[in-house]
Amino acid sequence: MARASSVRIPNPVIYAVGDVLGSWYYSHTALNTLFGENGAPGDPPPGNCVTKCQGWLKRANADCSIDAVALLGNVLAHFMNLDLQDNPAWRTGYERVLKVLADNNLAFHPEGKIMPVQVQKRFHAALSFPGEHRTFVEEVASHLASCVGREHVLYDRWYEAEFARPDLDVYLPNLYRTESELIAVFLCADYAQKRWCKLEWRFIRQLICTSDASRIMFLSFDNLGPVPDIGILSGDSYVCIGERPAREIADLILQRLDPGIERPTVPLVERSLSAACDTKPLPSLPRVSSALGVWQKKLAFLQTEEAKAVDAEQKFSIQQRIEEAKQRIQELGGYTP
Repeated sequence: MARASSVRIPNPVIYAVGDVLGSWYYSHTALNTLFGENGAPGDPPPGNCVTKCQGWLKRANADCSIDAVALLGNVLAHFMNLDLQDNPAWRTGYERVLKVLADNNLAFHPEGKIMPVQVQKRFHAALSFPGEHRTFVEEVASHLASCVGREHVLYDRWYEAEFARPDLDVYLPNLYRTESELIAVFLCADYAQKRWCKLEWRFIRQLICTSDASRIMFLSFDNLGPVPDIGILSGDSYVCIGERPAREIADLILQRLDPGIERPTVPLVERSLSAACDTKPLPSLPRVSSALGVWQKKLAFLQTEEAKAVDAEQKFSIQQRIEEAKQRIQELGGYTP
């Protein structure tokens, strides 16, 4: 028996889809057949056609042995693939289903599948750090910005106008929690005592013990052990900064953003010649930029998303981002077909 998905159908989707399908089929026999043949659990729920559809989807949501999202896709497949553009009732229902799915970061695939839509957060990386290490962290931020764009790095001094507002103690930490793909937490012995660090961490720690815990990356200026006061325990690990340069730390953060990115290394020819001529070190060679790799991978991802997109507005938005990615790749000396 296949294992059911732990993903549940959002309530707004249940109500909208139930209303659309119940109003379209308006036959208890047709609905009983539609849901029964696609594995809906139990006997038909009581009530009118709309209530019946909503009740069956709610029941599937509550049954851990049922893949509720797969059921949703199956019962939608016939209706969504009718393609009756000249029928106002069908077109209204079709557009309503697409909209409620999109509002909940989902999309319908013509094969009868409901697929998650990856929503890009505002920032690729957010940096939480104590003020005494600002010079180092600002250099890290600059290296990150050269690869992913300054507008995609949350470093406080770059948003001075935006942050000149009331309730910044709530607004700023919430950007770490909800609008950042990766949160780089620069720890030191005094991190837990700093007011702004504590405020940021109060929001960041809400991600621990959830599937979003992987969005947190610990880095430490000290040989720091557990910090139980703020919930960092002995099993947690961190990057030891020590005497490492800011560029190297930025490269590690880029690796977490995309594990396929390789850290710049000294070319093999330079390593071998340096070993043979210790008394005459070669001039430093240019470091391999990881920016091109970032944009090439982003382009590939966007082209995949474009192929899956069914909503015209969403497709247009993706196409604009594809053109931006191609332009950045060309600026970095890469090739785009």
